[in-house]
Amino acid sequence: MKRIFVPIIMVALAACGGSDTKEKTTTTKVDVDVLIVGAGASGMYAAYTLEAAGVDWKIFEAGATHGGRAQYAKLGDGYVEQGPEEVYSSLDYPIPHRTQALGWMQEEVEEDGSDWSTKEIKGDSVFVEGEFWDVLPGDEPTFTVDLFKAIWEFDSTLLKPFDIGVEYNNQFREDDRDYFSEYPYEKYLSGNEKQFFGFDKIVYMRDGKMVRASEDPSYKEAFHYLATAEEEYDGPDTSLTAVLNIVHGIEEGDIHWTIINDIYAVGTEATSLNRLSIHAMQASGEDWTAGGDYVMYLSMPYKKVLDTLYFNKIHPLGKIEYNNAVEKIDYTGDVIKVTDENGNVTTCNNVVFTGSPKVLQSEIVEWAPVLPARKVEAYNAIQLDPGWRLHLLFDEPLWEEIDAMEIIGLGYASRCWPNAQFRKEGATDKNVLMCYIMGENAEYLKQPDVDMMEVVLGELDAVFGDNKATKHFTGEFTMYDWSTNPYIGGVYTYPSKGMHVSGDEKGWRGKLGEPIEDRVFFAGEGTIDDHYGTVFGAMESGERVAKKIIAKNEK
Repeated sequence: MKRIFVPIIMVALAACGGSDTKEKTTTTKVDVDVLIVGAGASGMYAAYTLEAAGVDWKIFEAGATHGGRAQYAKLGDGYVEQGPEEVYSSLDYPIPHRTQALGWMQEEVEEDGSDWSTKEIKGDSVFVEGEFWDVLPGDEPTFTVDLFKAIWEFDSTLLKPFDIGVEYNNQFREDDRDYFSEYPYEKYLSGNEKQFFGFDKIVYMRDGKMVRASEDPSYKEAFHYLATAEEEYDGPDTSLTAVLNIVHGIEEGDIHWTIINDIYAVGTEATSLNRLSIHAMQASGEDWTAGGDYVMYLSMPYKKVLDTLYFNKIHPLGKIEYNNAVEKIDYTGDVIKVTDENGNVTTCNNVVFTGSPKVLQSEIVEWAPVLPARKVEAYNAIQLDPGWRLHLLFDEPLWEEIDAMEIIGLGYASRCWPNAQFRKEGATDKNVLMCYIMGENAEYLKQPDVDMMEVVLGELDAVFGDNKATKHFTGEFTMYDWSTNPYIGGVYTYPSKGMHVSGDEKGWRGKLGEPIEDRVFFAGEGTIDDHYGTVFGAMESGERVAKKIIAKNEK
């Protein structure tokens, strides 16, 4: 998944390396107070926050544009997202989560034949007819950057809700399992009115033939295995593939493993058991990453939405230098010296590094002194998969013939769906099919002796039959392999084996996001434990470091 994925978009404790924690007193004139490395969502939002507070800043961006992974392209009569494409709602907007929970409880109480009018709330406990009924959820999660709320208040018509139950609730409460086993998709039409889509809208290839998930038990069984694997496993953290084998005897490559692998959009061999726990937390209302009751698709490019809400306020200031990669960050003296690819040195009091963990792993930026050992350990523990969204333009929507909204090739094409199903009419050409290709599948299709289009179209031919995909493909497509960009390196971070968060202990992302000497800061979706893999998570990280700098300047 988040799903998707959108979508999209580094610091050990200073005491654990060659750096001390004393505050530096700047005595040398600097060129700028804050130099931000990278103009992705985190860097841009950091600049937006600093500008609002009157703090002097500048951005060096290695590429020719801002937005990081939030890019789009024209295809057919509409546009397609090459990066993130989903907006997640917070649980307390527009309907307070506690109010919503009370509504659910009332339905259950009345179905039970009890008298809801006798309801009493004592703390978080709800009593009906004097007997304990259920516990209300807390007001959490609260998002620092509630992108959903911002868009809703600006222009709610930009959002089109589409709740994908099975993808974002891989572990269900008992009373939800039967419901989601029949209706994994919910499309909100207006107000509380919904349109439900069942498993008959999901098709996939098996043994060279197209089957429906409603007719073949493998798809539902795969979700059952996924939902129960973590519940029944009590050993040490290991890969999802290993857990599926230990608990259910599922071998790598069999039909259930392949379905789960495609649904997760990353290799299950690399994915941590902890990812299952994350989804369980999300399903039960706890705070994680996508966080929220609704998945929203935009009727205009994600990047344009961010520009309209935030970044158009800082673009005209002329403080962003494009095509200017940073080669060295020297924080040995009283002032920080940043050397760019042209050999120019810019001095600053604070530097905000927003490059992905892959950038740190590649060591294309030199640090002086070298980063602390625990910070190196942190960024090496965080992984990004290669991947892309492959958008194919056909001369007619073949999937309507088989009445499908999600197509799983169970091969290298992975999961495919018609984007027009999820957006407002006209935003995306109805003849475009998007295939979400990541992980091991992406690695295979990147090989020089592999013809990606031949492989993908061949698998779609098997689903549609009669070589229809090949016959009706117009030859037009878009894709961007994020792993080929040395300053991004992959699609988004995911939890690898051994990535634990327990109690107050920070995970690798949290450790990566800690500053050095209170003047070298790290931001990006890979630097936060809660909302990684999301645009608003990246923005939150930028806001986090900006607020620390603002507070420091106010002392």
